[in-house]
Amino acid sequence: MKRLKKAVLLPIRHMAHRWRRLSLYYWAERQLFDLQAVWVMPIWYYRWLFHTCMWMVDFKICQRVVNRAIHTIPYPVRFEAA
Repeated sequence: MKRLKKAVLLPIRHMAHRWRRLSLYYWAERQLFDLQAVWVMPIWYYRWLFHTCMWMVDFKICQRVVNRAIHTIPYPVRFEAA
């Protein structure tokens, strides 16, 4: 249930920031505070994503997208896979 809640609140926070709805942004941020340690996707997905991104970096394919994708992976998974 926490994964689903975080998966819903992250885009809400992002859209509220882009639309400059500060009250909605701060509400979503407050709701997300307790969910900082929750990973939305399973760990095997993050590992697969990291290795795929590293492969794409080696071949210089879509480097902006790869950079963005790598920075969505939680730190523990990133450091363990590297």
